[in-house]
Amino acid sequence: EELSQLLTYPAHRGHTASFLHLLADTGVRLSEAFSVNAETVGEGTVKVAGKTREREVPLSPEVRQMVLDALPWPWHSHQAAGLAVRRAFRKAGFNGKRASAQTLRHTFVRLWSGDESLLVGIMDWTSARMLKVYRPYDLTRAIIQHRENNPLKLARQANTRPKPLF
Repeated sequence: EELSQLLTYPAHRGHTASFLHLLADTGVRLSEAFSVNAETVGEGTVKVAGKTREREVPLSPEVRQMVLDALPWPWHSHQAAGLAVRRAFRKAGFNGKRASAQTLRHTFVRLWSGDESLLVGIMDWTSARMLKVYRPYDLTRAIIQHRENNPLKLARQANTRPKPLF
């Protein structure tokens, strides 16, 4: 709900709206989003100059078009872009220390429902241990995923009997 509130806030248009959508859609760091230019935006991906290296991450088609329409970014530095992001949060009614680009990165991780090994690559982490920092154990999420991925359920769906454990 809060992510939707931020991204659909009427005063957010043009560069700021596109930048917010890029951050929310890709989970990239502020400085990485700032590195994006027309040449780095591909079909379904965007190349970013990462913390340790350049990498390519998935990009939604609708966000791709928003970004291409907004480029080049109007800010002279990634710090200025960060200030624009914090102002956008404030305008949408979010205040405090957590109203920043880093909040969008954390939100991306917490809402990701796909393969966690792919998430590690998207986020440019050197190990899966960072998942514990960004996504602590969530019992509700575990129950939902257990229902969807339970081996017994999958075995029943395949009309096979579960193999004996011993």
